[in-house]
Amino acid sequence: MSWLSIFIGWAVKGLTVRFGGSALLRAAKPFFLGLIAGEVLIIMVWALLGATFAFTGQPYMKVELQPF
Repeated sequence: MSWLSIFIGWAVKGLTVRFGGSALLRAAKPFFLGLIAGEVLIIMVWALLGATFAFTGQPYMKVELQPF
């Protein structure tokens, strides 16, 4: 299910090493770790928001982002 994300990550890493070498890869690592940390943070915020709505009885709609 996540083959596209894995492929894109592999391709970006390969292009980074090919055109910038290991120095660019080391310099870009904080940026990509920040992307991952930001994604995790946003997932946690939305999960807490949904849980808060569910426990307080507020109406909310489930939004399907992926078709599975």
